[in-house]
Amino acid sequence: MTFQAIGHWPNEHLQMDTDRLAEVYLKLGEKRALLAVSRAVEDLICVLDLLESQAQAGRRDAIGRTAERLEEVAIPLGLCSVAQVAADLRDASQRQDVACDAVIARLSRVTERSIEVLTRLQAEIS
Repeated sequence: MTFQAIGHWPNEHLQMDTDRLAEVYLKLGEKRALLAVSRAVEDLICVLDLLESQAQAGRRDAIGRTAERLEEVAIPLGLCSVAQVAADLRDASQRQDVACDAVIARLSRVTERSIEVLTRLQAEIS
């Protein structure tokens, strides 16, 4: 595994396993990988939107499952920070932790920043 710090929010580095992303490209080829990564980015955006809607509606029961879905999308792309914060949110929601809103805000920042990096990487590849 190759972990790289890919950016940061005040005192928070984003981690990416570039070997996982490279594996997607090796397995699918460049054209299909670009399409697959683009779809995964769309999934990340949709799942994050759903998560934020659930939080605003007070649907704490659904937040854990949605965080798990975000984690499932992030792992194959090597988005370690997104996967870790999603796991933190899943755990916090199971404990009915009052910090869920803060973790959702952090997850939103980390996911948006990771998407920016993926988009930049795709532009460099194509």
